[in-house]
Amino acid sequence: MKIFAHAAVVLALTLLTQVGGLAWLIALALRRRFRFLPALLLAYAAIWLAAVNLAPAFGRVPLPCRGEALRMQSAFYCVTLRHFVVPELAEAAADAAARVAQTFPGTVTLALDGGFPFAAAPMLPHLSHGDGRSLDVAFFYTGPDGAYLPGRTRSALGYFAFEGVAAGE
Repeated sequence: MKIFAHAAVVLALTLLTQVGGLAWLIALALRRRFRFLPALLLAYAAIWLAAVNLAPAFGRVPLPCRGEALRMQSAFYCVTLRHFVVPELAEAAADAAARVAQTFPGTVTLALDGGFPFAAAPMLPHLSHGDGRSLDVAFFYTGPDGAYLPGRTRSALGYFAFEGVAAGE
């Protein structure tokens, strides 16, 4: 039964991060020498660093996790390696965000899911993000007074919050 539980965790972590399942397997292998959680965190950190540095060899570049005009909406996307796109898309997204910020000073364009750092792989819940040529962008929000709220979304991840129809729409 333990093998099935570990296999389920490996599958879930791989679907979530593309490399998390490998970190879990490494931590399992090291658990006799080290405590499991520190081994898992250390393995994931090492794999994460390797992924960030190796991604360009696979035709992917990371979008900025922090920045002025364009950045990922949440650190979650960066930690889980879901912020990679092909260089052409990274350039187009940065240019578009810069133009929006130039037209509307102070605007921050928030990116949600991009893709994984390595070769095409399914990225749940998306069907279209496997090739690095897809990027979800968050809506721009205003407060009750109509003033722009930079860097804000209605949910922690930018998904799963829905807007109703406003009066007159």
